[in-house]
Amino acid sequence: MTAIPGAGNEEFYALWSIQDVTDLSTEVKRYKAEQAKAWDEVKARKRVEQTLKEMNLALENAVMGISYLDTEGRYQKVNQTYAGMVGYQPEEMLGMSWIQTVHPDELERMVAVYEGMQQSGQVELETRGMRRDGSDFYKQLVMVASYDEHHQFRGHYCFMKDISDRKATEAQLRNNEAALAEAQQMGHLGSWELDLATQTITWSDELFRMFGLKPVSSQPTFGEIFKHIHREDRDRLRQDLSHIAVEGGDCHIEPI
Repeated sequence: MTAIPGAGNEEFYALWSIQDVTDLSTEVKRYKAEQAKAWDEVKARKRVEQTLKEMNLALENAVMGISYLDTEGRYQKVNQTYAGMVGYQPEEMLGMSWIQTVHPDELERMVAVYEGMQQSGQVELETRGMRRDGSDFYKQLVMVASYDEHHQFRGHYCFMKDISDRKATEAQLRNNEAALAEAQQMGHLGSWELDLATQTITWSDELFRMFGLKPVSSQPTFGEIFKHIHREDRDRLRQDLSHIAVEGGDCHIEPI
């Protein structure tokens, strides 16, 4: 406390407080740094929230069906594509057991696959599913187990694709192949197909029979086919095949 002369030579006392400006400047800098750090954390959190929002939006509108099921095999999250494949709305499937979406003939197999997924962490398969209206369809599944930090199983993700169109195409191809085989047998016509890139050759069943051989699963090699061609025709056949390999197109060979 200090006595200070005032107006009219009157004295008054003042209490002084002295603070190091350098310390104050340091505190201001520290405050600003903490504020900047806090703001960066807020911005980072907002970026994470935005990323999660975008990811959820992408999952909801993904072409592939995506769902998450708990340890009891009940749906906890379902995107629109997944739900649509089985004839439901996503909210209608929450709490539903996956068994309701499996074809009865596939249930025993799927239970075994589910147990295997818990052990191995991931399985892929093709199976039949059931829609809400009772119709069935073919689906391709990838099931991926989810674990907590203690590696305890806590559920799994299921990625699903409807492959009914592909299965129908495959069935049609099998029918066409069966019809072709029957027509060749009736007309006593054989055929063979050569893959020029791999030099693998495929004979029809009737071609085996035409050469006095039994149809077998193993096919003759490219070199072996010439054993069944008259020696006077072999060079011409090689030349024609070489021409096709380079130029493309067709060739018609009449035996000499």
